[in-house]
Amino acid sequence: MSKLEIVRESLEKGERDGKIIMVEKPEPEDFEVRIEDSEIILPYRIVYGLAPKNPIYSADGLNEFMMGLIPLEPDEKEYFKWYCYRIPLLGIRFHHMLKGGWVEFSDKIAEEKTIEKTNVTDSELLKSMHGRAQESEIVAETRDIFRKTVIEQYPDERIARDIMEGKIDYPFTLKNLKGYKQLSEGRSPEPSFLEVLKKMIPAKYF
Repeated sequence: MSKLEIVRESLEKGERDGKIIMVEKPEPEDFEVRIEDSEIILPYRIVYGLAPKNPIYSADGLNEFMMGLIPLEPDEKEYFKWYCYRIPLLGIRFHHMLKGGWVEFSDKIAEEKTIEKTNVTDSELLKSMHGRAQESEIVAETRDIFRKTVIEQYPDERIARDIMEGKIDYPFTLKNLKGYKQLSEGRSPEPSFLEVLKKMIPAKYF
């Protein structure tokens, strides 16, 4: 059983059990091999996007949820983590940003072979070969080709869809995360300090 099949079955079960909400799924053609101008185009990358049914807004909680989704150790991963941008010379510190949230599983799906050909063209050498094959081939190099199955996770469904629609940037700020948490709880997001100032000061000053 391939890792892709295990991933697919695990995510389908997660949906049925009401643990996850799928926000991005591969199209049927994403799994197919295509032939273009005699070239084989393989499905190198399969991407799933999801969010927990019950939103999670802590990095540790998101990591625990992400690592428990699939009964396999991922080949690659990036944990959710907080970090902040700084410009030391200017003394500027930007908002905390939440980054990460994906795991990747690799399946070998093909081999790419580099063939070296030797073609004898010298007339004297050809005579000495007495009609035997004039060409020889050897495999100079073999490279394994892998399909990557990627699961991208988000804290909640609204965040996932807003990122995909370009409404917010990713990674996103702590303020953004707090706002989405308040929305999930049925509350209006608290206005930022700048938004409060804009209500107090005439617009011409902004």
